Amino acid sequence: MSFLTRLWRSITGRAYLAGRDLEGNRFYEYPGTSNDPRRTKRVAKYLGVRFEDPAEAALRAKRLAVQWRMWLSHTRSSPPTIEELQADVARQERVLANVALLQERERERKAHIAAPKTSPADTSPSEPAPAPVQTDEGAFRYASTAAQEQETNRDSQPEPTPVYSDEPQAWSPRAVRRRGS
Repeated sequence: MSFLTRLWRSITGRAYLAGRDLEGNRFYEYPGTSNDPRRTKRVAKYLGVRFEDPAEAALRAKRLAVQWRMWLSHTRSSPPTIEELQADVARQERVLANVALLQERERERKAHIAAPKTSPADTSPSEPAPAPVQTDEGAFRYASTAAQEQETNRDSQPEPTPVYSDEPQAWSPRAVRRRGS
């Protein structure tokens, strides 16, 4: 904003229209009372809301676009454009579509897990009994495939993480090392 524009607005004291949002609300900026041009008064005039109903105005203020709320609170220096607001609405629709897709996938995954598994491998007869195997010492030992599977599974499973205690421990400070001596 040029110096002459700021000077004219401070002399006339009139508000100027900063912009509109997609719902038709208008946003005005009044010149500041101090010499600081950054601290102007910013106001939103809601479409179809009367001054007698502050509750409805408060609800409309919560539904404002984030970009306009940032502008009203002086977090943002320039008002948002219509194109920026439309791009944000399109982004919100994409996010909602992605959320619906993820929820559907999660529902399908839970249904797949909850469904009873009836595969032909489950209906086969149980494994034959392990045959006795003679060890070097001459004693017989049964070769258990289940025991071997457990050993391989145990090796493939990650080690449990150690549980750290939240109990306080004694503090033992180290001796201070002095430089040069």
